[in-house]
Amino acid sequence: MGNNQEEKIKLRNKIMTVIGIMFSIIFMSIFLCWGGLNIAKFIVYNQFYKLSSDVASIPGIKDGFIASGITYLNNDSSYALVGSMNKNDDNKLYLVNSKNEMARYKLLSNGKEFKTNSTMDIAYVNNYIYLANEKSDSSLDDTYGIYRINLDSLNESNGTIDIGARISTSINKCSFLFADSSFIYVGETSETSGNIVKYSVFDTTFATPLEIYKLSANVKGASFINEDELVTISNIDFKDSYIEFYKLSECVLSSSLSEGVITKVLPTPYKTIKGPMLLNGLDLNSTKEKVLIISTSGSSKYIFGSMFFSNKIRELTIS
Repeated sequence: MGNNQEEKIKLRNKIMTVIGIMFSIIFMSIFLCWGGLNIAKFIVYNQFYKLSSDVASIPGIKDGFIASGITYLNNDSSYALVGSMNKNDDNKLYLVNSKNEMARYKLLSNGKEFKTNSTMDIAYVNNYIYLANEKSDSSLDDTYGIYRINLDSLNESNGTIDIGARISTSINKCSFLFADSSFIYVGETSETSGNIVKYSVFDTTFATPLEIYKLSANVKGASFINEDELVTISNIDFKDSYIEFYKLSECVLSSSLSEGVITKVLPTPYKTIKGPMLLNGLDLNSTKEKVLIISTSGSSKYIFGSMFFSNKIRELTIS
């Protein structure tokens, strides 16, 4: 009787040992696979990681924030991000700096909760934050348009900011924004083509387009580095992102004018940097040497990105 009991104990111990070994093998396989993929990304996207570095964490990820746009604020170590929340689609504005000190604001429009499941982008110039809403929101009397916020009003806010009524533009779809001291550029994009429309920074109604640049498909952001250079970022679904550089002096005038505005077709990019999936952003710093980049893959919607440290704000050196 005692021998049978001992044999049962030995058998149970053997089974537990085998199970432990199997779990260890599975864990080590997952760990090695994860480590291998993290190493592989530096090989596949060598130039991207060689030229870029983390400057802060994307705020609000644990709360479900999905950042879709980013801009520098008063200096090159303060940033504003806009996006939606994963669970309820209400939109938030986050401020964060290189020390990861953060402030969060819930968005209203004329007193009503601002909720949209569309992509938003953000730009900052002359003490104003501009928001682009790509898609209309059925709960508000909106269509595609721009919103304008005085930065000082954030300091007076208790965590909620009213972005007012939309400003309609001469284009149908406001996908991304870029601003400098003289001009504001509104981009529209699709799976087939796109445009960047140039406005004076003093044209607060966005009624008078100055120039139009014809883009390739799926552009998610753009920055005018100087009078002759443009950089864009594009991607589709879960495929590689591409950061492309263009010489504006090589643009070709389009044979057709849009509303009588000069339209230019971008040339073939003179330089391309391949990056990971779902990148966007691309605001230019004050020295025009770096651009901000974020990835939506690090959000709770695409949690796999956090496993590969895509939950960071990055600066890419372009000079």
